[in-house]
Amino acid sequence: LWTDDNLPPILNRNAWDACGNVGGTPGCVMRSDILRLEILARFGGVYLDTDVKPVRPLDEMCPPEVVAWAACEQLDIVTNAAMGFPPNHPAMWHAVAMVEESFFERRYVGDQAGPGLIARVVTQYDDVALYPPAYFHPTVGESKSNPDAKHFLLAAHLFAGTWVEDNRPRHRGLWAANAWKPPQGSHADTGRRDNVAVRCRSDVVRSCRAQ
Repeated sequence: LWTDDNLPPILNRNAWDACGNVGGTPGCVMRSDILRLEILARFGGVYLDTDVKPVRPLDEMCPPEVVAWAACEQLDIVTNAAMGFPPNHPAMWHAVAMVEESFFERRYVGDQAGPGLIARVVTQYDDVALYPPAYFHPTVGESKSNPDAKHFLLAAHLFAGTWVEDNRPRHRGLWAANAWKPPQGSHADTGRRDNVAVRCRSDVVRSCRAQ
C-alpha cells in the first residue's frame, strides 16, 4: 500500500513536493493524479477511483483485442478515474514526462496532471481504446438518454467527492468498514485516511500485460 509517507520511486518528485505547498483538496487531488500515472507506467494494471463501483469483472474491461483503454466521462471529456494499461505503455510514460511542464504551466487542477493531461496524451495513440460514457458514467446526459446504456455498463462512477472536506462526514462510516488492515504480525504502514492510496494489479487482466 502506497501513501504520502511510503512512496514508490517517482520521477515527478518536484511536482509531488509542490502539491504539498498547495495543500488542502487541490494538493491531494494532484498528488493522486501524479501517482496513478507513474504506477500505471511502471507496473501496468487497472486503475479505478475509489468511488468507481465495478458492475462486471475486471476482465471484461480489458478484452483480448484491447491493448489499453481509458474512459470518457462525456463524449468530449476523457477521465482519469478509470484506465487500464500494460506495463511500459508509451502513452503512460508520455503522460509522466509531461507532468512537470503541465503542472507548472497550467492553472486548472484537472489540466495539470488529471483528465486534461490524459486527454492530450491518449488521443495521440491509436492502440488506446476510449470507452464511451455508457461504460463507466451511467448518470451523465449521454448515458441517461441512451436506452441501451445498461447493456454496456462495466462500472459506475459515483462522483462521491470523498476528497472534499465538507463531504468527509458522510463517508467516515464507509471508510471504517472498508479500512485495509495489514496481515497479523505485519509492520505495513497503512498511512492516514486522507493520504493518497493506489493499488494496481498488473496480472488482473489478460490484455493489460506486457505484450
